Amino acid sequence: MISKVISSASFRRTCQYVLGKDGAYVLVADGIRDHCPRLMADDFEAQAELRRTISRPCFHAVLSFPPGEKVTDELMEELAGKYLDKIGMVDTQFAVIRHTDTEHPHVHIMANRVNFQGKAISDSMIGRRAKAAAQELTRDFGLRPAEKKDISRIQINAMSQPEQIRYRIYSAITSSLKGCPDLDELGRRLKVRGVETVVKFRSGTREPQGISFKVGDFCFKGSAVDRRFSLANLQKAMGSQQRISQESGNSPRLILHQQSSFGFSFVKEMPVKEVASVMTGILEELFKPEYVNNQIPYELLREARKRRKRNGLSY
Repeated sequence: MISKVISSASFRRTCQYVLGKDGAYVLVADGIRDHCPRLMADDFEAQAELRRTISRPCFHAVLSFPPGEKVTDELMEELAGKYLDKIGMVDTQFAVIRHTDTEHPHVHIMANRVNFQGKAISDSMIGRRAKAAAQELTRDFGLRPAEKKDISRIQINAMSQPEQIRYRIYSAITSSLKGCPDLDELGRRLKVRGVETVVKFRSGTREPQGISFKVGDFCFKGSAVDRRFSLANLQKAMGSQQRISQESGNSPRLILHQQSSFGFSFVKEMPVKEVASVMTGILEELFKPEYVNNQIPYELLREARKRRKRNGLSY
């Protein structure tokens, strides 16, 4: 099971999206009218008015399961309830909506960050807390663990426009990152793919502080596209690639022609250090002294005894 928290500024647009999909239906809801997107949004917004200082009161997350995993409505409802408990999204309005438009089962979860008492529910580190909650529930319920993101299996056309743009950016960065030495080069590669790179600098300096990616009117922080694409993680990845490239470029290499056990010859490229190590072992074997039998022949021993007797020696 995978958890994905989606940044949502509007209850109205989110309600329209989650209920507007073909085959979508509400599994469970509390504190709202769930039969109409407009009425659902009205109820969410009315409670959010109790705490107007919260700029983004709409919590929106998706729980996804691998294709082929059998997940009943009852299990999804139970998982969603425990998920909300673990991330602290309790004592407030919520709705759990199942979608059937993709091959992988999934539910959308909406909740109000203003609770029934008009108090704010913190969203600090919510993505990380939500991921930990999903991993714990996956273990507890014996579900299949999260798999590596596979862009080819995602139905882009079934997504909202912001999500389509986000996955377009994800695909562009993934394709551009291999062998990329620095942020400037990454920006040039992404520009060719229609993605603008926006680097935020610390006040009064040229030290990068954050990175975002923009397509048209849509702009996402790197970490919102994928955690691997935060500024720190991108710099770390590109630094590692530079070190590997430098070590490979600075290390002299030799081309060796070897004979395989199947009778044909092949060429193998090896660093000089590795070749030196192999050759040292070969030379040690070549210069190793031949085996000498320390056993003295009987004839020589007999002659030695005769000489000792002639000289009056007893040893």
